Amino acid sequence: MQKLLLLVAAASGVFPLALHAADAPAAPAPEKSPPPAKAAPASGVQKMAVDFSKQRDAQLTDRKVLLEKLRTAKTEEEKQALLAELRRQQQQRQDEQREAARQRRDQLRETRK
Repeated sequence: MQKLLLLVAAASGVFPLALHAADAPAAPAPEKSPPPAKAAPASGVQKMAVDFSKQRDAQLTDRKVLLEKLRTAKTEEEKQALLAELRRQQQQRQDEQREAARQRRDQLRETRK
């Protein structure tokens, strides 16, 4: 019964590719092309990532120390001085991020020219 259904389906055009694919000769294997050259050495990128991680870890450690000092500060003057230092560090980080973003935009503009 299944053979009859397959024959009817093949004759009606439901499986036209299945019949022709079996009759067609095998296509030659495509030639392998050489792998594309890498754009940048991985060691440079890895070094940048490691440097960034070290810098970020140092900043986080400094911030944790200041927050702990703020928590344990006894006088209002100490608290105000620690808050001012935290604000100064935050502003410095924001300025550095803005400058890095500006440099990336400039580099993209140069590569598009």
